[in-house]
Amino acid sequence: MTSSFLRIARQGKNGWLRYIASLLLIFTLAIIAVAPIIIGFMLTSGTSLEDLDSQQLITDLIGGNPLMGYGFIGFTAIVLTAALYLAVTRIHERPFLTLISPDTAIHWQRTLKGFGLWLGLWIFSFALRYVISPGSYHFSFNASEWLPFALLALLFIPVVSTVHVLFIYGYLFQGIGLIIGNPVILSIVAVVILVGLPPGLANPGWMIINMLYAIGLFWVVIRDNRAELVMGITLAHQLINLLLVSFPHVDVTLPSVTLFTVDRLPPVWWAFLSLSIRAGIFYLVLLRSSPRPLT
Repeated sequence: MTSSFLRIARQGKNGWLRYIASLLLIFTLAIIAVAPIIIGFMLTSGTSLEDLDSQQLITDLIGGNPLMGYGFIGFTAIVLTAALYLAVTRIHERPFLTLISPDTAIHWQRTLKGFGLWLGLWIFSFALRYVISPGSYHFSFNASEWLPFALLALLFIPVVSTVHVLFIYGYLFQGIGLIIGNPVILSIVAVVILVGLPPGLANPGWMIINMLYAIGLFWVVIRDNRAELVMGITLAHQLINLLLVSFPHVDVTLPSVTLFTVDRLPPVWWAFLSLSIRAGIFYLVLLRSSPRPLT
């Protein structure tokens, strides 16, 4: 029987004090690394300690300039990866790559398949929507802004996506899996705890769609018994949102420089149908023959 991606977490030392120590280590190292950048930004922007609003400061830092913003995010991701490596190997005393797969290896071909299929399905869905309702989008390409941002984004997107998957779908998901054994309940609880409700979406229908998408990603990890496919989907998702299409209707801190801008969101029924069809095709192509491990 194939080893379980969730069960492999029991390989190391998993007392709750170790999880607290690991999280403290990760966030402490992140703060130490980014503190000079934040202080430098405060000095150059004229922000005093008396007027300091941490949330507004971060918004100004990463939201004012796309290049600066994503550069800051990319640097932070590198620091978080190093901190997570120390936490897993030193505090939990287990191989770092168990956050990706039970066989402690990354099958990059699997990542590329997930990336290519999800991106291709999304592009087809976008093109179909554009044909049906061309007024929903407009071409917003600006070479002088898009090209420099694209170069930086393509450099950091793999790093940001990888640490996101390692931390959320690997470390924390496996940690919660030590307590909750049922895969369906585990996926729902993981979304509520780790992802939360999507911000900036007043329409309940869109919030439900985003929650279903998030639950689906956790289910993909369980079904495939490894995280490479989700790495590929996450790569495609970031590429779409940063370089291809921006959604002004959604409240996001990090600005993007995209080829298209959405002027009118599609109906909720269309989004649900599109997501369902894409998920079904993705399952049939890449997940139907996946092993069924012990949970």
